[in-house]
Amino acid sequence: QVIDLLFRNGKCPVWIDIQVFKRNNDFTLLKLECAGRYTDEYRRFYYNKTGFGPFGIKGPTLPPSWEEGQKFKIDKC
Repeated sequence: QVIDLLFRNGKCPVWIDIQVFKRNNDFTLLKLECAGRYTDEYRRFYYNKTGFGPFGIKGPTLPPSWEEGQKFKIDKC
């Protein structure tokens, strides 16, 4: 369903930002924010250097005292 929403005439947004929005014990809800510009040219995707094409992983927001490797809780919905 997501692909049907994102792809138009064989093109996809030049950037698609993804972040964890909420979660519960059964699922994690992701938030997608997308550019209004579409392309079928791989070189135009914003996040090519990361290896994720148009996808930019943006979250979740880290707690203020977070340190590398430390686990933390994500808000439940």
